[in-house]
Amino acid sequence: MKNKRLLAFITACIAVFPVLSACGGNSQQTSAPSSGVVAEQTQDDKNYTIELPEESYENRDFVILCEGGAGSLWANNEDFFLEEDSDDGVKSAIYQRVQIMKEEYGINIIPHLSTSTTEALHTSIQSGDNAYNAIFAMQSKITTSAANGDLMDLFEAENIDLSKHYWDQNVPELLSISNQLFFTTGDILTMEELASWVLTFNKKMAKMNDLPDLYQLVRDNEWTIDKFNELLAGISVDNGDGIWDHTDTYALATHNDNAYGLFYSCGLRFVTKDKDDIPIMNIDEMSKIVKVAEMTVEMQERENKTINAHDWINVNPLAHEITIEAFQEDRALFFAETLDAVIKLRDMETDFGIIPLPKYDTQQENYITFVNPAGSFVGIPKSEQARDGGYFASYALEAMAYLGYKHITPQFIEKAVMGKSTRDDESVDMLRIIFANRTYDLGIICGFGDIATDYSELINGGKSAVNSAFARKQKRAAQEIKDFVSKITE
Repeated sequence: MKNKRLLAFITACIAVFPVLSACGGNSQQTSAPSSGVVAEQTQDDKNYTIELPEESYENRDFVILCEGGAGSLWANNEDFFLEEDSDDGVKSAIYQRVQIMKEEYGINIIPHLSTSTTEALHTSIQSGDNAYNAIFAMQSKITTSAANGDLMDLFEAENIDLSKHYWDQNVPELLSISNQLFFTTGDILTMEELASWVLTFNKKMAKMNDLPDLYQLVRDNEWTIDKFNELLAGISVDNGDGIWDHTDTYALATHNDNAYGLFYSCGLRFVTKDKDDIPIMNIDEMSKIVKVAEMTVEMQERENKTINAHDWINVNPLAHEITIEAFQEDRALFFAETLDAVIKLRDMETDFGIIPLPKYDTQQENYITFVNPAGSFVGIPKSEQARDGGYFASYALEAMAYLGYKHITPQFIEKAVMGKSTRDDESVDMLRIIFANRTYDLGIICGFGDIATDYSELINGGKSAVNSAFARKQKRAAQEIKDFVSKITE
Protein backbone atom coordinates (compact mmCIF):
# COMPACT_ATOMS: atom_id res chain seq x y z
CA MET A 1 0.00 0.00 0.00
CA LYS A 2 1.24 3.42 -0.92
CA ASN A 3 -0.26 6.20 1.17
CA LYS A 4 0.55 8.82 -1.46
CA ARG A 5 -1.37 6.82 -4.04
CA LEU A 6 -4.31 6.54 -1.64
CA LEU A 7 -4.33 10.27 -0.97
CA ALA A 8 -4.25 11.03 -4.68
CA PHE A 9 -7.13 8.63 -5.27
CA ILE A 10 -9.33 10.17 -2.59
CA THR A 11 -8.50 13.74 -3.57
CA ALA A 12 -9.44 13.02 -7.15
CA CYS A 13 -12.73 11.36 -6.23
CA ILE A 14 -14.10 13.53 -3.45
CA ALA A 15 -14.57 17.25 -2.92
CA VAL A 16 -13.36 18.36 0.47
CA PHE A 17 -16.26 19.38 2.70
CA PRO A 18 -14.69 19.64 6.17
CA VAL A 19 -16.12 19.59 9.62
CA LEU A 20 -13.63 20.83 12.15
CA SER A 21 -13.00 19.83 15.73
CA ALA A 22 -11.27 22.11 18.20
CA CYS A 23 -9.03 21.69 21.21
CA GLY A 24 -10.65 20.73 24.51
CA GLY A 25 -10.16 22.33 27.87
CA ASN A 26 -12.31 23.80 30.58
CA SER A 27 -15.95 24.78 30.31
CA GLN A 28 -14.94 27.23 27.59
CA GLN A 29 -14.10 24.08 25.66
CA THR A 30 -11.90 25.24 22.78
CA SER A 31 -9.59 27.90 21.43
CA ALA A 32 -11.89 28.76 18.51
CA PRO A 33 -13.01 32.36 17.99
CA SER A 34 -15.41 33.69 20.61
CA SER A 35 -18.36 33.38 18.24
CA GLY A 36 -17.64 29.67 17.86
CA VAL A 37 -17.46 30.02 14.08
CA VAL A 38 -14.94 27.58 12.64
CA ALA A 39 -13.21 28.34 9.36
CA GLU A 40 -12.61 25.71 6.68
CA GLN A 41 -9.08 24.38 6.57
CA THR A 42 -6.92 24.29 3.48
CA GLN A 43 -6.21 20.97 1.82
CA ASP A 44 -2.60 20.93 3.03
CA ASP A 45 -3.54 21.43 6.70
CA LYS A 46 -1.38 18.93 8.60
CA ASN A 47 -4.13 18.45 11.18
CA TYR A 48 -6.17 16.65 8.52
CA THR A 49 -3.42 14.76 6.72
CA ILE A 50 -2.83 11.12 7.58
CA GLU A 51 0.79 10.23 8.38
CA LEU A 52 0.85 6.47 8.76
CA PRO A 53 3.97 4.46 7.92
CA GLU A 54 3.77 2.34 4.79
CA GLU A 55 2.70 -1.21 5.53
CA SER A 56 1.65 -4.19 3.44
CA TYR A 57 -1.26 -6.02 5.01
CA GLU A 58 -2.38 -8.69 2.60
CA ASN A 59 -5.99 -9.67 3.24
CA ARG A 60 -5.70 -9.39 7.04
CA ASP A 61 -8.91 -9.44 9.07
CA PHE A 62 -9.69 -6.61 11.48
CA VAL A 63 -12.41 -7.83 13.85
CA ILE A 64 -14.46 -5.16 15.61
CA LEU A 65 -16.65 -6.06 18.58
CA CYS A 66 -19.67 -3.77 18.25
CA GLU A 67 -23.22 -3.04 19.34
CA GLY A 68 -25.82 -5.08 17.49
CA GLY A 69 -28.25 -7.94 17.57
CA ALA A 70 -31.84 -8.31 18.73
CA GLY A 71 -33.03 -5.43 20.86
CA SER A 72 -30.08 -3.13 20.12
CA LEU A 73 -31.55 0.38 19.84
CA TRP A 74 -28.18 2.04 19.16
CA ALA A 75 -26.49 -0.66 17.07
CA ASN A 76 -23.36 0.73 15.42
CA ASN A 77 -22.25 -2.05 13.06
CA GLU A 78 -23.65 -0.25 9.99
CA ASP A 79 -21.67 2.80 11.06
CA PHE A 80 -18.52 1.11 9.76
CA PHE A 81 -19.52 -1.93 7.71
CA LEU A 82 -21.89 -2.47 4.78
CA GLU A 83 -21.69 -5.32 2.28
CA GLU A 84 -23.44 -3.50 -0.57
CA ASP A 85 -23.38 -0.03 -2.07
CA SER A 86 -26.41 2.19 -1.61
CA ASP A 87 -28.21 5.16 -3.14
CA ASP A 88 -27.99 6.79 0.30
CA GLY A 89 -24.89 9.02 0.32
CA VAL A 90 -23.82 8.17 3.88
CA LYS A 91 -24.28 4.43 3.44
CA SER A 92 -22.46 4.54 0.12
CA ALA A 93 -19.53 6.34 1.76
CA ILE A 94 -19.39 3.72 4.52
CA TYR A 95 -19.35 0.98 1.89
CA GLN A 96 -16.61 2.78 -0.06
CA ARG A 97 -14.45 3.02 3.08
CA VAL A 98 -14.75 -0.75 3.52
CA GLN A 99 -13.55 -1.20 -0.06
CA ILE A 100 -10.63 1.22 0.31
CA MET A 101 -9.53 -0.47 3.53
CA LYS A 102 -9.52 -3.79 1.64
CA GLU A 103 -8.02 -2.67 -1.67
CA GLU A 104 -5.55 0.00 -0.55
CA TYR A 105 -4.62 -1.20 2.94
CA GLY A 106 -5.20 -4.95 2.60
CA ILE A 107 -7.42 -4.92 5.71
CA ASN A 108 -10.79 -6.69 5.88
CA ILE A 109 -13.20 -5.07 8.31
CA ILE A 110 -15.16 -7.77 10.14
CA PRO A 111 -17.98 -6.78 12.53
CA HIS A 112 -18.83 -9.03 15.48
CA LEU A 113 -22.22 -8.02 16.84
CA SER A 114 -23.08 -8.33 20.52
CA THR A 115 -25.77 -7.04 22.84
CA SER A 116 -23.30 -7.42 25.73
CA THR A 117 -20.02 -5.98 24.49
CA THR A 118 -18.62 -5.55 28.02
CA GLU A 119 -19.06 -9.21 28.89
CA ALA A 120 -17.96 -10.42 25.44
CA LEU A 121 -14.70 -8.48 25.62
CA HIS A 122 -13.96 -9.50 29.20
CA THR A 123 -14.58 -13.17 28.44
CA SER A 124 -12.32 -12.97 25.38
CA ILE A 125 -9.47 -11.41 27.31
CA GLN A 126 -9.80 -13.76 30.28
CA SER A 127 -9.78 -16.80 27.98
CA GLY A 128 -6.84 -15.48 25.97
CA ASP A 129 -8.51 -16.11 22.61
CA ASN A 130 -7.63 -12.61 21.29
CA ALA A 131 -10.90 -12.59 19.35
CA TYR A 132 -11.17 -8.84 18.76
CA ASN A 133 -8.86 -6.18 17.38
CA ALA A 134 -11.07 -3.26 18.42
CA ILE A 135 -14.29 -2.44 20.23
CA PHE A 136 -16.96 0.10 19.24
CA ALA A 137 -19.40 0.23 22.16
CA MET A 138 -21.91 2.45 23.90
CA GLN A 139 -20.30 4.98 26.21
CA SER A 140 -21.51 3.40 29.46
CA LYS A 141 -20.41 -0.06 28.35
CA ILE A 142 -16.94 0.89 27.18
CA THR A 143 -16.20 2.78 30.41
CA THR A 144 -17.03 -0.44 32.26
CA SER A 145 -14.59 -2.28 29.99
CA ALA A 146 -11.95 0.27 30.98
CA ALA A 147 -12.69 -0.29 34.66
CA ASN A 148 -12.39 -4.04 34.06
CA GLY A 149 -8.84 -3.48 32.80
CA ASP A 150 -9.77 -4.72 29.33
CA LEU A 151 -8.64 -1.71 27.27
CA MET A 152 -5.22 -0.36 26.42
CA ASP A 153 -4.18 3.25 26.92
CA LEU A 154 -4.62 4.98 23.56
CA PHE A 155 -1.84 7.41 24.44
CA GLU A 156 0.45 4.38 24.03
CA ALA A 157 -1.05 3.27 20.70
CA GLU A 158 1.75 3.91 18.20
CA ASN A 159 -0.31 4.64 15.11
CA ILE A 160 -3.15 6.71 16.57
CA ASP A 161 -2.39 10.42 16.36
CA LEU A 162 -4.99 12.02 18.61
CA SER A 163 -3.83 15.49 17.58
CA LYS A 164 -5.31 14.90 14.11
CA HIS A 165 -8.65 16.60 13.81
CA TYR A 166 -10.42 13.57 12.45
CA TRP A 167 -10.32 12.49 16.11
CA ASP A 168 -12.53 14.52 18.46
CA GLN A 169 -10.13 17.02 20.03
CA ASN A 170 -12.23 17.44 23.19
CA VAL A 171 -12.04 13.79 24.29
CA PRO A 172 -8.46 13.56 25.66
CA GLU A 173 -8.96 16.55 27.94
CA LEU A 174 -12.43 15.55 29.14
CA LEU A 175 -12.19 11.76 29.38
CA SER A 176 -8.60 10.92 30.27
CA ILE A 177 -8.20 9.37 33.70
CA SER A 178 -4.93 9.72 35.57
CA ASN A 179 -3.32 10.76 32.27
CA GLN A 180 -4.55 7.64 30.48
CA LEU A 181 -7.14 7.49 27.70
CA PHE A 182 -9.00 4.25 27.05
CA PHE A 183 -11.61 5.32 24.48
CA THR A 184 -12.25 8.08 22.01
CA THR A 185 -14.37 9.04 19.02
CA GLY A 186 -14.28 11.20 15.91
CA ASP A 187 -14.98 10.89 12.19
CA ILE A 188 -14.51 7.14 12.46
CA LEU A 189 -18.20 6.90 13.49
CA THR A 190 -21.31 8.88 12.64
CA MET A 191 -22.91 7.75 15.89
CA GLU A 192 -21.60 10.74 17.85
CA GLU A 193 -23.01 13.10 15.23
CA LEU A 194 -26.34 11.28 15.33
CA ALA A 195 -26.40 11.50 19.14
CA SER A 196 -25.50 15.23 19.20
CA TRP A 197 -28.20 17.48 20.67
CA VAL A 198 -29.23 20.29 18.32
CA LEU A 199 -31.91 22.94 18.03
CA THR A 200 -34.01 23.30 14.91
CA PHE A 201 -36.40 26.12 14.13
CA ASN A 202 -39.39 26.36 11.84
CA LYS A 203 -38.59 29.14 9.35
CA LYS A 204 -42.23 29.92 8.56
CA MET A 205 -43.13 30.28 12.24
CA ALA A 206 -39.99 32.31 12.88
CA LYS A 207 -41.04 34.75 10.16
CA MET A 208 -44.63 34.89 11.40
CA ASN A 209 -43.43 35.78 14.90
CA ASP A 210 -40.87 38.35 13.70
CA LEU A 211 -37.89 36.50 15.16
CA PRO A 212 -34.45 37.97 14.50
CA ASP A 213 -31.95 36.20 12.24
CA LEU A 214 -31.07 33.26 14.48
CA TYR A 215 -28.00 32.35 12.44
CA GLN A 216 -26.68 35.88 12.94
CA LEU A 217 -27.38 35.75 16.67
CA VAL A 218 -25.14 32.70 16.80
CA ARG A 219 -22.41 34.37 14.73
CA ASP A 220 -22.58 37.56 16.83
CA ASN A 221 -22.17 35.63 20.09
CA GLU A 222 -25.62 36.77 21.24
CA TRP A 223 -27.39 33.41 21.27
CA THR A 224 -27.74 32.93 25.05
CA ILE A 225 -30.16 31.05 27.28
CA ASP A 226 -31.74 34.37 28.29
CA LYS A 227 -32.30 35.25 24.64
CA PHE A 228 -33.75 31.82 23.95
CA ASN A 229 -36.18 32.14 26.87
CA GLU A 230 -37.17 35.59 25.66
CA LEU A 231 -38.03 34.25 22.19
CA LEU A 232 -40.16 31.46 23.67
CA ALA A 233 -42.55 33.92 25.28
CA GLY A 234 -45.92 34.53 23.64
CA ILE A 235 -45.61 31.79 21.02
CA SER A 236 -47.78 29.01 22.46
CA VAL A 237 -51.43 29.01 21.44
CA ASP A 238 -54.33 26.87 22.65
CA ASN A 239 -56.36 25.35 19.82
CA GLY A 240 -59.56 26.80 21.28
CA ASP A 241 -60.77 23.95 23.45
CA GLY A 242 -59.36 25.48 26.64
CA ILE A 243 -57.21 22.41 27.35
CA TRP A 244 -53.45 22.39 26.93
CA ASP A 245 -52.58 19.09 25.34
CA HIS A 246 -50.48 17.56 22.55
CA THR A 247 -52.68 19.09 19.83
CA ASP A 248 -51.85 22.72 20.68
CA THR A 249 -49.12 25.02 19.36
CA TYR A 250 -45.95 25.46 21.43
CA ALA A 251 -42.77 27.49 21.41
CA LEU A 252 -40.60 24.42 21.97
CA ALA A 253 -41.02 20.70 21.31
CA THR A 254 -38.58 18.37 23.03
CA HIS A 255 -38.31 15.67 25.72
CA ASN A 256 -36.64 15.09 29.08
CA ASP A 257 -33.10 15.00 27.70
CA ASN A 258 -33.27 18.68 26.83
CA ALA A 259 -32.49 19.35 30.50
CA TYR A 260 -29.07 17.86 29.75
CA GLY A 261 -28.84 19.72 26.46
CA LEU A 262 -29.14 23.08 28.22
CA PHE A 263 -27.01 22.00 31.18
CA TYR A 264 -24.07 21.24 28.91
CA SER A 265 -24.65 24.08 26.46
CA CYS A 266 -24.19 26.42 29.43
CA GLY A 267 -20.67 25.05 29.95
CA LEU A 268 -21.45 22.77 32.91
CA ARG A 269 -20.44 19.19 33.71
CA PHE A 270 -21.33 16.90 36.60
CA VAL A 271 -17.73 15.65 36.86
CA THR A 272 -14.57 17.67 36.29
CA LYS A 273 -10.88 16.88 36.99
CA ASP A 274 -8.36 17.79 39.66
CA LYS A 275 -4.74 18.79 39.00
CA ASP A 276 -3.72 15.11 38.80
CA ASP A 277 -6.30 14.35 36.09
CA ILE A 278 -8.53 12.49 38.54
CA PRO A 279 -12.32 12.86 38.14
CA ILE A 280 -14.10 14.80 40.89
CA MET A 281 -17.65 16.05 41.44
CA ASN A 282 -18.22 19.56 40.14
CA ILE A 283 -19.23 21.33 43.34
CA ASP A 284 -17.32 24.53 42.56
CA GLU A 285 -19.98 25.65 40.08
CA MET A 286 -23.01 24.84 42.23
CA SER A 287 -24.40 28.37 42.13
CA LYS A 288 -24.31 28.30 38.31
CA ILE A 289 -25.84 24.82 38.24
CA VAL A 290 -28.72 26.06 40.39
CA LYS A 291 -29.20 29.11 38.16
CA VAL A 292 -29.28 27.02 34.97
CA ALA A 293 -31.72 24.61 36.61
CA GLU A 294 -34.06 27.46 37.50
CA MET A 295 -33.92 28.84 33.96
CA THR A 296 -34.55 25.40 32.46
CA VAL A 297 -37.58 24.80 34.69
CA GLU A 298 -38.92 28.20 33.70
CA MET A 299 -38.45 27.32 30.04
CA GLN A 300 -39.71 23.75 29.98
CA GLU A 301 -42.21 23.35 32.78
CA ARG A 302 -44.02 26.67 33.18
CA GLU A 303 -46.41 28.85 31.18
CA ASN A 304 -47.07 26.17 28.55
CA LYS A 305 -44.00 27.14 26.56
CA THR A 306 -42.92 23.58 25.90
CA ILE A 307 -44.47 20.30 24.82
CA ASN A 308 -42.47 17.45 26.39
CA ALA A 309 -42.75 14.09 24.64
CA HIS A 310 -42.41 12.21 27.92
CA ASP A 311 -45.65 13.82 29.17
CA TRP A 312 -47.67 12.07 26.46
CA ILE A 313 -46.61 8.43 26.69
CA ASN A 314 -50.22 7.59 27.56
CA VAL A 315 -51.26 8.91 24.15
CA ASN A 316 -48.44 7.30 22.18
CA PRO A 317 -45.84 4.96 23.72
CA LEU A 318 -43.45 6.32 21.09
CA ALA A 319 -43.97 9.77 22.53
CA HIS A 320 -41.19 11.40 20.51
CA GLU A 321 -43.46 11.00 17.50
CA ILE A 322 -45.84 13.51 19.08
CA THR A 323 -43.20 16.24 19.25
CA ILE A 324 -41.93 15.45 15.76
CA GLU A 325 -45.50 15.73 14.50
CA ALA A 326 -45.96 19.08 16.25
CA PHE A 327 -42.86 20.46 14.54
CA GLN A 328 -43.77 19.05 11.14
CA GLU A 329 -47.28 20.49 11.34
CA ASP A 330 -46.05 24.01 12.17
CA ARG A 331 -47.21 23.67 15.79
CA ALA A 332 -43.75 24.12 17.34
CA LEU A 333 -41.38 26.98 16.65
CA PHE A 334 -38.30 25.20 18.02
CA PHE A 335 -37.50 21.49 18.16
CA ALA A 336 -34.68 20.23 20.42
CA GLU A 337 -33.57 16.67 19.72
CA THR A 338 -30.67 14.53 18.58
CA LEU A 339 -29.49 15.13 15.04
CA ASP A 340 -30.65 11.60 14.24
CA ALA A 341 -34.27 12.74 14.72
CA VAL A 342 -33.69 15.95 12.76
CA ILE A 343 -32.35 14.10 9.72
CA LYS A 344 -35.65 12.26 9.55
CA LEU A 345 -37.41 15.61 8.99
CA ARG A 346 -35.92 16.16 5.54
CA ASP A 347 -39.29 15.62 3.85
CA MET A 348 -41.00 18.25 6.02
CA GLU A 349 -43.00 20.71 3.90
CA THR A 350 -41.87 23.81 5.83
CA ASP A 351 -38.21 24.80 5.69
CA PHE A 352 -36.29 24.58 8.94
CA GLY A 353 -32.83 25.56 10.13
CA ILE A 354 -30.31 24.00 12.51
CA ILE A 355 -28.48 25.95 15.24
CA PRO A 356 -26.61 25.04 18.42
CA LEU A 357 -28.27 25.28 21.80
CA PRO A 358 -27.64 28.65 23.49
CA LYS A 359 -24.67 29.66 25.62
CA TYR A 360 -25.01 30.62 29.26
CA ASP A 361 -24.02 34.22 28.49
CA THR A 362 -21.91 36.22 26.06
CA GLN A 363 -18.81 35.67 28.21
CA GLN A 364 -18.86 31.96 27.45
CA GLU A 365 -16.38 31.39 24.65
CA ASN A 366 -18.07 28.70 22.59
CA TYR A 367 -21.36 26.99 21.91
CA ILE A 368 -21.18 23.54 23.50
CA THR A 369 -23.03 20.42 22.39
CA PHE A 370 -24.40 17.62 24.55
CA VAL A 371 -23.88 14.11 23.16
CA ASN A 372 -26.42 11.55 24.29
CA PRO A 373 -24.51 8.77 26.14
CA ALA A 374 -26.20 6.20 23.91
CA GLY A 375 -23.53 7.13 21.37
CA SER A 376 -20.42 4.99 20.96
CA PHE A 377 -16.72 5.22 21.72
CA VAL A 378 -13.81 3.35 20.16
CA GLY A 379 -11.20 1.35 22.10
CA ILE A 380 -8.45 -1.23 21.66
CA PRO A 381 -8.57 -4.47 23.71
CA LYS A 382 -5.71 -5.00 26.16
CA SER A 383 -4.96 -8.26 24.36
CA GLU A 384 -3.85 -6.24 21.33
CA GLN A 385 -1.26 -4.49 23.48
CA ALA A 386 0.15 -7.87 24.47
CA ARG A 387 0.13 -9.06 20.87
CA ASP A 388 2.02 -6.26 19.11
CA GLY A 389 1.70 -3.19 21.31
CA GLY A 390 -1.55 -2.38 19.53
CA TYR A 391 0.35 -1.58 16.31
CA PHE A 392 -2.05 -3.24 13.85
CA ALA A 393 -5.24 -2.17 15.66
CA SER A 394 -4.14 1.45 15.94
CA TYR A 395 -3.02 1.43 12.28
CA ALA A 396 -6.43 0.26 11.09
CA LEU A 397 -8.33 2.67 13.35
CA GLU A 398 -6.25 5.64 12.23
CA ALA A 399 -6.94 4.80 8.59
CA MET A 400 -10.65 4.36 9.26
CA ALA A 401 -10.87 7.69 11.10
CA TYR A 402 -9.14 9.55 8.29
CA LEU A 403 -11.28 7.92 5.60
CA GLY A 404 -14.35 8.72 7.68
CA TYR A 405 -13.37 12.39 7.61
CA LYS A 406 -12.74 12.32 3.86
CA HIS A 407 -15.73 10.22 2.79
CA ILE A 408 -18.45 9.86 5.39
CA THR A 409 -18.68 13.12 7.33
CA PRO A 410 -19.21 15.26 4.20
CA GLN A 411 -22.07 12.99 3.12
CA PHE A 412 -23.51 13.04 6.63
CA ILE A 413 -23.64 16.84 6.67
CA GLU A 414 -25.16 16.92 3.20
CA LYS A 415 -27.86 14.52 4.35
CA ALA A 416 -28.59 16.65 7.42
CA VAL A 417 -29.04 19.92 5.56
CA MET A 418 -30.81 18.82 2.38
CA GLY A 419 -34.54 19.43 2.34
CA LYS A 420 -37.02 18.51 -0.34
CA SER A 421 -35.76 21.22 -2.66
CA THR A 422 -33.19 23.35 -0.87
CA ARG A 423 -29.79 23.06 0.74
CA ASP A 424 -29.38 25.22 3.86
CA ASP A 425 -25.79 26.51 3.74
CA GLU A 426 -26.24 28.47 6.99
CA SER A 427 -27.02 25.19 8.75
CA VAL A 428 -23.80 23.73 7.34
CA ASP A 429 -21.90 26.49 9.16
CA MET A 430 -23.92 25.79 12.31
CA LEU A 431 -23.09 22.08 12.16
CA ARG A 432 -19.40 22.93 12.03
CA ILE A 433 -19.85 24.80 15.30
CA ILE A 434 -21.95 22.01 16.80
CA PHE A 435 -19.48 19.24 15.93
CA ALA A 436 -16.41 21.24 16.94
CA ASN A 437 -17.63 21.73 20.49
CA ARG A 438 -19.14 18.44 21.60
CA THR A 439 -18.70 17.73 25.28
CA TYR A 440 -18.43 14.50 27.25
CA ASP A 441 -18.92 13.91 30.97
CA LEU A 442 -18.05 10.86 33.03
CA GLY A 443 -20.75 12.02 35.45
CA ILE A 444 -23.59 11.16 33.09
CA ILE A 445 -21.79 8.34 31.25
CA CYS A 446 -21.00 6.41 34.43
CA GLY A 447 -23.98 7.66 36.46
CA PHE A 448 -21.95 8.33 39.62
CA GLY A 449 -24.34 8.62 42.57
CA ASP A 450 -27.32 9.01 40.22
CA ILE A 451 -26.70 12.76 40.40
CA ALA A 452 -27.19 13.24 36.67
CA THR A 453 -30.42 11.21 36.82
CA ASP A 454 -31.65 13.25 39.78
CA TYR A 455 -30.98 16.44 37.86
CA SER A 456 -33.17 15.43 34.92
CA GLU A 457 -35.97 14.15 37.17
CA LEU A 458 -36.03 17.37 39.16
CA ILE A 459 -36.08 19.60 36.09
CA ASN A 460 -38.80 17.62 34.38
CA GLY A 461 -40.79 17.51 37.61
CA GLY A 462 -40.88 21.29 37.61
CA LYS A 463 -38.43 21.64 40.50
CA SER A 464 -35.05 23.33 40.69
CA ALA A 465 -33.84 22.12 44.10
CA VAL A 466 -30.68 20.61 42.65
CA ASN A 467 -28.48 21.95 45.46
CA SER A 468 -30.09 19.73 48.08
CA ALA A 469 -30.22 16.79 45.65
CA PHE A 470 -26.49 17.07 45.01
CA ALA A 471 -25.79 17.33 48.72
CA ARG A 472 -27.74 14.12 49.42
CA LYS A 473 -25.88 12.13 46.76
CA GLN A 474 -22.45 13.75 46.91
CA LYS A 475 -20.87 11.29 49.35
CA ARG A 476 -22.08 8.26 47.42
CA ALA A 477 -20.99 9.78 44.11
CA ALA A 478 -17.52 10.59 45.46
CA GLN A 479 -17.11 7.00 46.64
CA GLU A 480 -18.21 5.57 43.30
CA ILE A 481 -15.74 7.83 41.51
CA LYS A 482 -12.99 6.71 43.88
CA ASP A 483 -13.81 3.04 43.23
CA PHE A 484 -13.90 3.60 39.47
CA VAL A 485 -10.55 5.40 39.41
CA SER A 486 -9.03 2.73 41.66
CA LYS A 487 -9.97 0.01 39.18
CA ILE A 488 -8.58 2.05 36.28
CA THR A 489 -5.25 2.79 37.93
CA GLU A 490 -4.53 -0.44 39.81
